[in-house]
Amino acid sequence: MFAADPPAPRAPGGFERGHLPVRLARGPVDAGLELGAAEGATPFMTLLAALAVVLARRDGRGSVVIGTPAAGRFAAPLEGAVGQYTTVVPIRLDLAGGPTFRELLHRTRSAVAEALAHQRLPVDVLFGDGTPPPYNVLFALHNYPAVPLDLPGIEVGQLPGPPARHLELYSPDPAAALACVGLVERDGEIGGTAEYNRHAATPEDVRGLLTGIEEVLDRAVAAPASPLTTTRH
Repeated sequence: MFAADPPAPRAPGGFERGHLPVRLARGPVDAGLELGAAEGATPFMTLLAALAVVLARRDGRGSVVIGTPAAGRFAAPLEGAVGQYTTVVPIRLDLAGGPTFRELLHRTRSAVAEALAHQRLPVDVLFGDGTPPPYNVLFALHNYPAVPLDLPGIEVGQLPGPPARHLELYSPDPAAALACVGLVERDGEIGGTAEYNRHAATPEDVRGLLTGIEEVLDRAVAAPASPLTTTRH
């Protein structure tokens, strides 16, 4: 399936981690998520479709591959097990033929369902011959409610954890990764942290991915029947 997709280029300088707080503007995003819901797409699928448009225009391609971390608990006995089962699922999104955003949402629904159905195959096995995978951007959205930890007689607080190391954890070759954008939807806001390779991207490049998502959704809501283009603006 990924034979026609070229491997992501390795940054000449290798890998050096950077972190950047990110946030989406709720105006265009809320309207875009409503459009997605009307087409049966989850918030993750809608944002993923918009990101695919941004990356396709950046690279001038009719298809893109984006990696997303998945829980990896595909069997019922694993649901209650303690441990790290997360794997990366590559999702190939087809923008060929100038689909409308509505049409892209339906393509994205199918692509996500197909990709998750094959999450048993680890990404390091799928692309384990030393060749970088065909994606350099990873995207995740966590929109489940926060669960308070209530222990009788014990006051519990939350301390900030160490900086994320997702690119090293989820990329077979971190030098071929550009960014991992992890968003959390909570209390009416969508924000989070982007981890990026300083040798492959600047903070402005990473922010451009987010503002690009906002712009794609804004235009999709204004003209949902207009064909999308993958040419650079």
